[in-house]
Amino acid sequence: MSTQTKRAKTGFAGEFYIYSELIKQDKNCFLTLGNAKSVDIIVIDKNKKAYFIDVKSTSTAMKNSHKHKNYDNSSPLLGRWQLSIKPFWDTHKNNPNKSKYEFADFYIFHRIDTPTQNIIITGSELEKVMHNRIDIILKAKEIKSLSAKHICNWDICDLCINTPYNQWKRIPN
Repeated sequence: MSTQTKRAKTGFAGEFYIYSELIKQDKNCFLTLGNAKSVDIIVIDKNKKAYFIDVKSTSTAMKNSHKHKNYDNSSPLLGRWQLSIKPFWDTHKNNPNKSKYEFADFYIFHRIDTPTQNIIITGSELEKVMHNRIDIILKAKEIKSLSAKHICNWDICDLCINTPYNQWKRIPN
């Protein structure tokens, strides 16, 4: 009998896979082990500067439920990750209680079913993507701010981020 949930296994599998890919790319890095942490991998560059990476792994795929215009129905399913909207709402321009949040330097979105398709994005780029998603919801619902019922996990997919796969060179050496 396993003591780990499917979600925990997916997360650990993704972290170890990404770690191995970074090692292959000659990155000086190490894993942080444990559950419910925001930094999964730390990369140290040649100047001894640390970069924090949050790996988001999924074993779930979906159709074009976000209605992206650049989705072809004959395309394979999209990766689906759930992210808490809270830190993005906390930093959003429309939030009357706007505050700062320390995003990871990089987020790597990994699919267990297609491990060679990894999305590498900076924290500020992800913040911009998620702020745009918030803007779309605010406009569609004709509201000025998010209420407590909206502060939950939101789905994002490959096309929400819309960046080429495996840009390992973005991670400093």
